[in-house]
Order: sequence, then structure tokens, then C-alpha cells
Amino acid sequence: FLALRQARRPGLWAAVSAATPLWLFAVAYWRIAEFELDLAWGAAALGLGGLALLAATLVRRDGERLGGSLALGAYATATVAATSLALAMTLEQAWLTVALALQLPALAWIHGHLKERTLQVVAALVASAVLVRLALNPFVVDYALTGGFLNWLLYGYGLPAAAFFLAARAFGGGADRRLVMLLDAGALLFAKLLITLQIRNAVVGPLDAPEHPLLEQALQSLAWLILALGLQRVAAPGIQPVAAWGARILTLLAGAQVFLLQLVLSNPIHDPAMPIHGSLGVNILTLAYAAPAVLFVLLARGYRGAGGRGFAAACGLAALVLAAAYLTLEVRHAFHPLILAGGAVGDAELYAYSAVWLVYAGALLAYALRSGSAVLRHVSLAVLLGVTAKVFLVDMGSLTGLYRVASFLGLGLCLVGIGFLYQRVVFPSARRRGTS
Repeated sequence: FLALRQARRPGLWAAVSAATPLWLFAVAYWRIAEFELDLAWGAAALGLGGLALLAATLVRRDGERLGGSLALGAYATATVAATSLALAMTLEQAWLTVALALQLPALAWIHGHLKERTLQVVAALVASAVLVRLALNPFVVDYALTGGFLNWLLYGYGLPAAAFFLAARAFGGGADRRLVMLLDAGALLFAKLLITLQIRNAVVGPLDAPEHPLLEQALQSLAWLILALGLQRVAAPGIQPVAAWGARILTLLAGAQVFLLQLVLSNPIHDPAMPIHGSLGVNILTLAYAAPAVLFVLLARGYRGAGGRGFAAACGLAALVLAAAYLTLEVRHAFHPLILAGGAVGDAELYAYSAVWLVYAGALLAYALRSGSAVLRHVSLAVLLGVTAKVFLVDMGSLTGLYRVASFLGLGLCLVGIGFLYQRVVFPSARRRGTS
């Protein structure tokens, strides 16, 4: 540092003088203290950070004679690195990661004044370290959770999420776009992990508990879909790719959990140990099937407007399947108020399935005619064909008395009504479009 005024390349030697003491100090800490927590070593690291800050102050005052912006960036980076070393030597578990994450807004602020590319590299390294510690660290689930909702998850994931978000905004257009995308992705990932783990803690308790009940699955899926919906609303094509891709990834994750776990593996229809508490429409079935169906409809509209026809179609299909599953399970719940699994299916219940599915097909057809959607018209006809097959293959042999009469009468009236609607609405519209 003292020779910078006479050096031909002061910026290079400033970087060497900033990095070498930190490197030697880190090696000494490894060989002598063996990475154990130690306040004395932490204080020494802060002392090195103070020297680097003093050097940065002198460089800023004397300007180009001491290396200019390159030297200033080197000493500013050394100050941040020394502070991080001090934190690593004195903190443990979540607080260490939080402290590292909080370095990112500081680096972004320094970068805003110096426009030095080296700071972007340091920020990328710090961000990568935080991501590894919080997203790929298997020991996170072993950290004790105390204080109910006010536990270490709030600051362990909430503060890094805020730090990544603020750093991305501070770097803005003056930094490499890949760094901004990394910071945005980190903020989104930490927000998603915070919500997911808080739900797990609230429903199950310990993060490493083996059970994964339907209530936890339903709440997590709803949270992911709501987050995807929010990202979908703020995503700007070509400007905010992380928000756009984040919405799609969250939609896929939620869809996989809803259909593989909630609808198949954890479905209460085949689990005699899962009671369904509450009345019709106010129970876990609403959370697990009806609410996701509504959110998939909203997502389908958003993807259709953004040009994502494939995602829009998938979300629309998911909504239709979930709505049908919810109506079916609610009929089962009406006749078996506590346990859906097992139990005989009586005439009234068997007829109720046909009646509800006919109403569902009619509602789909009515909305299809109003909106002009040919796809929904075809779906409603497919549901109607399914009900017709059930009436002839199941109800004819199983129902007796008035239930059999009502089943065939209801189906016949629906078929006549649908034929009337097609003659009066669908076919004339098609002819008008053909003539025009």
C-alpha cells in the first residue's frame, strides 16, 4: 500500500495488498483454531476490516495516484470480506447465513458508487454461499424451533430473502443481468422456503417429522399457487424472467403435489384413519380440492393473456378435474360425515353422484355457451357421456324403486335440454360463422 504512489499499475498492487492479508489470516484461522468459534479471532478479523476501510478512505481522498476506482473497489471488497470472516468466526447456524446475506446490499451500495465489476463477482460468490447454506444444507431441519411462529425461520429465511431482493434492486441495470437474476431467484426461493417450512412447523411441528398430512399438503399447495399468481401479475415479458419462470415452476410444483399426493396418495377416500371434520363446504376437502381449482382457473386466465397457451390449457384441465373430484368427495362426505373410506354405497348416494355430475355438466355447458368456448362444450359432453354410461351400466342394476326412475328421468330431461340448446344456440351460431 505504501508503494502505490510509485507503482506503474497501482490498481493491481492494491488488489494484492487487500487480498493477501485476508488469505493469510483465513489460513491461520484454519490451521490454529480449526474453524472453531472464537471471539478473539473475530475481533482480529474486524481489525483487518478496519485497516482495509482506512485504505479505502485514503484511496478515495487521493484518487488516481493510489489506483483510482480499481483500488477503491479492492479495499471496499476486502472490508466486506473481513466483516464476513468475523461473522463466520463468531456466529453459528442461521445467524451466520443471515450475516452473510446482509453483505449483499452493502456490496450493491458500494457498486452503485464505484461501478467496479469486481464487486459483482464478490456479490455472486456471497450469494452462492448463502444459497448453498440455506437451500442445500441438510442440517437445516435439525435446528431447534422455539417460540411458535416467531422462530428462527422468520429471520433465517426472511432476512436473506429481503437482502437478496434489495441487492437485486440496488444493482439494477448497472450490473450483469445474470447477477440480478441470481439475486431475484434467491429472494424468490427463500420466500418459498419460508412459507413452506412455516406451514410445516404450524401443522406438524419438527421439520424432520416423518409425516406429511393432507392439511399440510393443501396449505402448501395453496401458498405456492397464490405466490405463482402474484408473480404472474408482476412478470413483464423479457424484463422480469425470474418472475415469469418462478410462476411456472411454482405452478408445476403445486400441480404435482395436488395430483400426486392430495388427489392420489393422501386422498381420504381410501384412508380409514383420516377423519373429515366440519360441515359440507367447510372442511379440508375445500382446502385440498376446491380452492386449488379456483386458483388454477385464475392462473389459466393469466397464462392465456401472456401467450402461454400450453400452461393455460394445463391449468384449465387441472381446475376441471379438481372441481369434479371435490363434488364427488363432498357427496361422499354428505352420506359418510366422518370417514370417507369404507362403508356401503346406498341408493340415495349412488343417485346423488349422477345428479351432481349432471349439474356439473350443465354448468360447464352453460358457461361454454356464454363464453363461446368449444373446449368447455366438449368437456361438458364428455362428462355427460360419463354420466350416461354410469346410469346404464351401474344405476340400472344397482338402484331400485323411485331412485332408478329419477335417475333415468333426470338423464332423459338433461339430454333433451342439451339437444334443444344445441339446436337453438350452437348450430345456428356455427351456420352464421360459416356464411360470414
